[in-house]
Amino acid sequence: MDRKHLHILNDMKNDHKVVEQELDKYRHHPIIKDLSLSDQEFKQYLGVIVHMIKEREDVFNNQQEPYFYYTQLIRNTKGKLEVISVPNDKTYALLQIKNHYWIRHFPNSKLKILLNIESIGKKVDESKKAVLRYYHQVLEQPKQAHGVFVYGSVGIGKTYTAIALANEFAMREKSVAFVNCAEIAYKLKQGFDQPNSVNDEIVNKMKNVDVLFLDDLGAEDEKIWFYNNYLLIILNHRMDHNKLTFFTSNLSIDSFYKKLSNLMHKSFNAERLVERIRALTQNKQMQIIGNNFRY
Repeated sequence: MDRKHLHILNDMKNDHKVVEQELDKYRHHPIIKDLSLSDQEFKQYLGVIVHMIKEREDVFNNQQEPYFYYTQLIRNTKGKLEVISVPNDKTYALLQIKNHYWIRHFPNSKLKILLNIESIGKKVDESKKAVLRYYHQVLEQPKQAHGVFVYGSVGIGKTYTAIALANEFAMREKSVAFVNCAEIAYKLKQGFDQPNSVNDEIVNKMKNVDVLFLDDLGAEDEKIWFYNNYLLIILNHRMDHNKLTFFTSNLSIDSFYKKLSNLMHKSFNAERLVERIRALTQNKQMQIIGNNFRY
């Protein structure tokens, strides 16, 4: 029994004034009926039982928003009673989404963002509506779909809407990696001093995940080694294996190509990288315009 539930038990098991008045209610409540408690077990876990029933009554009577986790008394495989926490339906759904991410560069609070009015809002610019329509189309026909290169200025919702699509894929039990390009470049650089397996693991996840999102491409502080030694290899593998890949950037594909061309190096060919992007998106790019929502 964990500390939380031990605390509940110790606080409530001796509260006879409250309990004695409704003892039959607790003894015969449907929530514990299948446990077939002995008199000793009922007495020992009475505090937990009262707490369990109160949690559910509070929600049923609209005195409390649904708890993320409910207290639950169970009988384990050895026949012993055990107190656990069980997620509500929404929490369970979020956990399922979370578990399908191989890499995720956004906080837990954004796991609940989906492609619906509640998440995205009713007032959406026409350019963003077009992107959202395409995202819905991808979900409806994933086998016929391809990625897209979404670009626009800072703070207009490129990342937010991409997260919504990523969560939808995760909810459908696809493996997903949502990668901020600047952050992954930093992590790969940190891995230079580590065993090769550290960076190999990151690269293999990005190569093989069902759906890859590369967020804020072009904001990697002009790291040729990142484009040449990692990104080109990843995109080449995904192109060869026809894997869904999505991009967001402040730059259009042409502008991104010009930026890379200015960094030309004898061991780096900007055209090869951009060709992979065009292939993975079938040269489909969509611009989002509008106001900066961050301020």
